Amino acid sequence: MPEPRSLDFRLVQRICDLQQALDQALDSLENLQIRVATQHLVESQLIKTEHFANAQQQVITPSANPAQAQAAVAAAAFASVCQPGRAVDG
Repeated sequence: MPEPRSLDFRLVQRICDLQQALDQALDSLENLQIRVATQHLVESQLIKTEHFANAQQQVITPSANPAQAQAAVAAAAFASVCQPGRAVDG
């Protein structure tokens, strides 16, 4: 076995330290990827919930034009079901 002060020993030790740092960085990256995917899922669910809430509010709130209110509700429901994650102006 090489002496602790030899160049070979220091290089091997440095490689081991770098490998450990790389493993930790990869673990952190994987954790962040999971968090981002979870956040995207939560944002998508929030958008769907907002669409349904807007549709419910339009049904509850009296409208001067009932046909227009009904069309808006149908459009919001369609957007939240058929186009998940896509915001609808409203």
